[in-house]
Amino acid sequence: MLSYYSVDKCDLKIRGKSVEFVSQYSRLGHLLTDYLDDGVDIMKRQGDFIGHLFRHQASAVKYRLFCS
Repeated sequence: MLSYYSVDKCDLKIRGKSVEFVSQYSRLGHLLTDYLDDGVDIMKRQGDFIGHLFRHQASAVKYRLFCS
């Protein structure tokens, strides 16, 4: 998905040290991206929730749910 906003690479320094440019960064449990789209963060949260919800289920149950 294309975003209307984007963050360009810039030469940012803090106390004389360059800050590394990354396309994704995790902060306080959220994924921040250089293209300012929260889709990646939403998908991660959905996966975490599903993993938490079904982690104690038997493998056969997980397999049947996956197949359905």
